[in-house]
Amino acid sequence: MNKTLVVYYSRSGKTEKAVQELKNCMECDVEVLVDAKNRKGLMGFITGGRDAVNERLTEIQQVKYEPAQYDRVVLCTPTWASNMVPAVRTYIEAHKKDFKQVAFLVTQGGGNNGKVYKSLEAAVGKAPMYKTNIGGREFRDGSWKEIVSGFAKEISK
Repeated sequence: MNKTLVVYYSRSGKTEKAVQELKNCMECDVEVLVDAKNRKGLMGFITGGRDAVNERLTEIQQVKYEPAQYDRVVLCTPTWASNMVPAVRTYIEAHKKDFKQVAFLVTQGGGNNGKVYKSLEAAVGKAPMYKTNIGGREFRDGSWKEIVSGFAKEISK
C-alpha cells in the first residue's frame, strides 16, 4: 500500500482548507507545521514576506511523522512574495534526504507560481511527481475543490 504524508503551513487558513479537502479525497497522514515566530497581523505579514524572499529558515515545532516512512510527501505551502514560506523551507531542509517522491500543492492570492515551484524543486533536490496551484480566484468561485480532487487522483496513481 502506498503511504502519503501531507505536510503544510497555513497563515490565513486557505492552505489548511485545501489540505482538509485533500484528506477527504485520499488516505493520508497530515502534518501541520507550526512556526515559532509570530506571523500574525501586519508585522507578521511583512516579516514573513521578507523572510521568504531572503530564503530564511525558522524554528518549527517538532513534527509528529517521519517522512522516511512514506512513499510520497506532499508539500503544501502558501506563496509569500513568490516564495515558499519559511516553515516549509525549514521542514524541507531537515527532511529532504528522507523524501522518496514529492508533490507540490501551492496556494496564492495571485501572481506567478513558476518561481515558487522552482524554489521548491531546488530545495527538495528532485522534480515533483505532480504539482498544482490554487489561486484566489479558485477559492472565490469554488473551483478549488475540483483542483484538489484532480491533484489527489494524480498523486494516487
